[in-house]
Amino acid sequence: MGIVVLSIAAAACASGGGTCSKTMLDQVKASGKLRVATDPAYPPQASYDKASGKWEGFDVDVATEVAKRLGVKLQFVTPSWDIITAGHWNGRWDVSVGSMTPIAERQKVLDFTRPYYYVPAVVVVKNDSSITSFDQLSGKSIGSCDPWFDVDVATEIAKRLGVKLQFVTPSWDIITAGHWNGRWDVSVGSLSP
Repeated sequence: MGIVVLSIAAAACASGGGTCSKTMLDQVKASGKLRVATDPAYPPQASYDKASGKWEGFDVDVATEVAKRLGVKLQFVTPSWDIITAGHWNGRWDVSVGSMTPIAERQKVLDFTRPYYYVPAVVVVKNDSSITSFDQLSGKSIGSCDPWFDVDVATEIAKRLGVKLQFVTPSWDIITAGHWNGRWDVSVGSLSP
């Protein structure tokens, strides 16, 4: 089961050196805006419609509510996922609201809130696949956007069943569009709300 949380850069103060006299919350309130990093092309979590100039999705709703409760304006920024998960934000944004799972690697550079929703992990096969159970995955290729919590779950289940897995790491767009073209047999992912 995936866990989704808000993430905050571990190095919250971007002033350069010394210690921080203000908390991140103090800084956000003083600026009057909450700068949120998210993915503009990750529906149903977040998406941006260039024609209308509107954001929508679950993560957008969460960020909007947080800003509302803080009494500040909301500003979305759209760095790449690799930049968000690397930490070292250098003051470019305040938080990430992007349905991020707090895997150990990310916890080294990011601080996470308590989870605000849980997402079940799923194994997906194409309609014409003969695979009907997890124990049939031995020697099969699995498409996943690693590093994901779901990969950890699949690896643990495989270990318990004695199944050998081979992971490939395509882009999320390729996985969700179903353009596997024989590159892998199943996909591991999260069942979105």
